[in-house]
Amino acid sequence: MKLPIRLTPVSGFDPQGLAAWLEEMAAGGLRFSMTLGLLTCFEKAAPAAARYHLEPCRVKADGADPELVELYGNMGWRYLGQFRKNYAVFLAESEEAEEPYTDETAYACALDQFFRRALWGLAALAAAHLFLIPPFWRVSRAGWDWVPYLPVYAFASYALLPALCAFCGLFFADYSYFAGLWALARARKRARAGVTARPRLIKASGGRAAVVAAVLLALAGLYLIQDIYGFKRWPVEETSCVSLLVLEPEADLTDNVEMEPWGRKNEVSRQRALMLPTSWRYRQGGWSKENNHISLEVDARRFLLPALAEKYLFECAGTFHTAHWPPEEAVALPRADTGLNQALFWTDGLKSGLWLRKGRTVLNVRYTGEADLSGALAAFSAMMDRLP
Repeated sequence: MKLPIRLTPVSGFDPQGLAAWLEEMAAGGLRFSMTLGLLTCFEKAAPAAARYHLEPCRVKADGADPELVELYGNMGWRYLGQFRKNYAVFLAESEEAEEPYTDETAYACALDQFFRRALWGLAALAAAHLFLIPPFWRVSRAGWDWVPYLPVYAFASYALLPALCAFCGLFFADYSYFAGLWALARARKRARAGVTARPRLIKASGGRAAVVAAVLLALAGLYLIQDIYGFKRWPVEETSCVSLLVLEPEADLTDNVEMEPWGRKNEVSRQRALMLPTSWRYRQGGWSKENNHISLEVDARRFLLPALAEKYLFECAGTFHTAHWPPEEAVALPRADTGLNQALFWTDGLKSGLWLRKGRTVLNVRYTGEADLSGALAAFSAMMDRLP
């Protein structure tokens, strides 16, 4: 049978708020069945003015204490299941069902034990901060300065979106946790004071914040996993990438020293990571037949949308490129029969380069040598369709 599923809008640390919410759902014809993380599953039933009670579990365990179920059953309460292994959920079978606690101080003692157990979660929250904040701050801090001036470049070159997911996820997790503890502390205070009236349901007790936090932190976690396992490399000759030999057929490519940040020469590296464009890089170096040092550096990025690729090229080949690399203005090249959307060429006398865009892909070529890069537009255009 298909069970209706709802996001839980109330904090898991707010037993009275949860009971009020379950009663609200019962009035709409949904009876509690089980929980799946931050989701609550219901069974369809006739709308009814039901009464719920959530008994804090003494320890986290599968299933409720049989003696507790029997005790509540004798008072007219039916056991429905556990709520996240934190509470045993009971439903009053009739209006004559006895109140579970005639002595509110006894209920306060049960809440005190649950509150002390909930405080241990602060250690897990602190561990999450220590695990997520340093790496995301390290990979993103240099990019924040570029955001006001070159936003697409900043978000494409630095892990700013994953960092925002991590930081905002931790903020919502903190809010959800402390709002829940505050609701639990209020429930303890009311129980000690002997107040039996249930407070009005406050859905801002952290339930929705917990859902938002879970989604954002899951995205940040997926980024970390893909950043580690999404890296691959191949020899240039085993791919369709344009080799330095295309520009310098008689070159000697024996210069294979490693060079950061490009890594090993003569190898194409690909990096895939969530919320960042897929990027390819390779570098080749060697000696021309005149015994002059030559080199080729290629950086490609594939964006989600062509508009982002166009904006990225504009930022990198415009103001940013003149201030950073190279020092000369880029000029447009004829693109007939190449399939390119944009083609820009620059040179400073010693080096030359290309900025190319084809759909969602942007290619940045930097070359040291005597060959004419503009004659290789068709080769680079074909390469952009066949990147590994």
